[in-house]
Amino acid sequence: MTHSRSPSPVFSDPGLKDAMDAPSSPAYEPPPCGQPATTPGKRKATSDNPGASDNEDNDLELSDETGSSAVQSSPLVASNSSTTPSLKQLGRHLAKRSKLRPDQLQEVDSFAMAATKAERDVQLLVHILSVKNMLEKIVVEQPKFEVTKYLDDNIKRIALGVLLSTNIASYTGPDTMTPVEEHLKRDRFGMPPNIERNTADWKKVIQKIQYHQMQIRAHFKRLIEASVEDKDPAQHDTVFVLTKAMAAGACDITIGLCARVALMRHVYMNGKPDKDFWPKVNERLASMRKSAKGNKKKGMVHYLTKDCEAHGIMSADEDCDNVVQTKFQQEIDDALEN
Repeated sequence: MTHSRSPSPVFSDPGLKDAMDAPSSPAYEPPPCGQPATTPGKRKATSDNPGASDNEDNDLELSDETGSSAVQSSPLVASNSSTTPSLKQLGRHLAKRSKLRPDQLQEVDSFAMAATKAERDVQLLVHILSVKNMLEKIVVEQPKFEVTKYLDDNIKRIALGVLLSTNIASYTGPDTMTPVEEHLKRDRFGMPPNIERNTADWKKVIQKIQYHQMQIRAHFKRLIEASVEDKDPAQHDTVFVLTKAMAAGACDITIGLCARVALMRHVYMNGKPDKDFWPKVNERLASMRKSAKGNKKKGMVHYLTKDCEAHGIMSADEDCDNVVQTKFQQEIDDALEN
């Protein structure tokens, strides 16, 4: 009796048998022209997972590649033994080019051989403080500044030139101080460099300017008072004589300067001489500038004419119509005109 062979246990699972009997996957064939090829290993967007696109896979691959290259390209921390020689060589090169002394060259080597940046910072701080101490010692050892006679004489000369200028806006305050300061800063007259930055020393110069201008103004006022002492106007000094006494040879006598002096004498004669004389002169000048309308000389001619009528006409030898001002005074006038 013939017995039939029992089925193999391998195929006892119907599902497994169906899977085994299923045809094999077809071999890969290139897509028709115009259709993109599908790269193995990348997911395609499906209806179940539309976000899983090739772009996301590309991003993932790029980030992996970037991270890998970043790790590979990041430099290793150089040891002190590899970096110190190059720093030392650079230090020696710069030291020789700067012509440092041998002992200073050793300090450069020590600085370059420092193991850490913190050590170099400490050395640098010590050197900075050392330089600071040396500078302070130099400043302390400098001789105390005093206004010399040469400087004092020039301050007085410039101060007088400013108060004799026909372009001065007022006879007190910054209008008289600043031009003298600028002239001193330009020509120096033996002043130490940068003295104007030293508040204490520059104050001594300022005090000299103030002193001389105060003395000059007082002298001008005394001369005006003396010019009209006589009760007889015929005995008064003419404006030319009065102006010449004020200038004292510091500049030439011009019509413009005589007109300025005439204005001063007018204020003196028509006010209280002992009170607010110079402020009143300043007010009169400001009023004239305001009403001049481009003709500054018109008001001055008015006061000059009135002065000649009240105190005497200038003689023929006192003519100053065509006088050319001195170079020094002209420089001051030009500076005040700007």
